[in-house]
Amino acid sequence: MKLAALAAAAALTLAALPAQASVTYFAVFTGQEGANTRLDSSVTRSWAFTTGPVGWAFGGGYFEMKEGSATTGGATLSVYQGTDALTPAIATKFLSNTEICAVNPGVNCQSFDTIPFLFVPSLMLVANTSYFVTLSSPTGTGGNEQY
Repeated sequence: MKLAALAAAAALTLAALPAQASVTYFAVFTGQEGANTRLDSSVTRSWAFTTGPVGWAFGGGYFEMKEGSATTGGATLSVYQGTDALTPAIATKFLSNTEICAVNPGVNCQSFDTIPFLFVPSLMLVANTSYFVTLSSPTGTGGNEQY
C-alpha cells in the first residue's frame, strides 16, 4: 500500500522468539499527514512500547518514504531501552541516501517506496521491558532536502 506520507503507515516488524512457531507483525501509525510527515534534522519520529511477559526478536521496520531531489543525508533507526532516547542506543540501523535510493532500482528516488531498516540478526528484547524507537535523519529542513 503506497501512502503519500512518511511513516503514515510505519510498520515495526516484531518477530516472535525463535522457540515460537509464528512471526508477529505490528503496524504503527503516526496519525500525521501531509507536510507533518517529513523526516529531517528538525523532525525525528518516535514510538514507545513495552514488551509483554515474553521477550521479542525485534527485526526492525519498514517505512513508507521518499527522498527529496536535494536529499544528501541518510536515515537511522535506533532502539533504546527505557522510555526515551536519553541513554545510548542498544541498536541502530543506518541507511545512506544511496542505499535508500537503491531499494527499488529503476524507480525515481523521489517516488515513495517501502524502505527496510532491518536488524540482522534480530535484536532480542527482554520481557516486561520498555523500549523507545526513533527514526531520524540529518537532512536539511527544506522540502527538497527531506525524506
